[in-house]
Amino acid sequence: MRSTLVSFICLLSLSPLHAAARQAGPEAVQHATQARDLAAIRSSKVLRVLVNQSRNSSGDVKGQEIGVEYHRLQAFEQYLNSHARDGQKVTFKIIPKVKNQLLTALQRGEGDLIAPGELL
Repeated sequence: MRSTLVSFICLLSLSPLHAAARQAGPEAVQHATQARDLAAIRSSKVLRVLVNQSRNSSGDVKGQEIGVEYHRLQAFEQYLNSHARDGQKVTFKIIPKVKNQLLTALQRGEGDLIAPGELL
């Protein structure tokens, strides 16, 4: 009886301590990119701006950009380009997103700046 108990304890010590179930489906992998500083943005010549997908903040009507955020971003673009030491012009790429996706899109590296048009 004692040898059976010792054998059982030895077998338990050789077994894995815990079993973990694997989730079905592909693993969710988040590729967090590093934030780009102004030098990196200037070298790429593009500042990616995440905007709220709303008529009030920014939009396009018959090829004409409209909205409060569009005008603010246009002024910011002019400011950045007028203060460029090396003469490299930066253009803004407007990326519309639903309001509740703006922060996660920024964290994923889809944009460099958020212009929500309202409080997040």
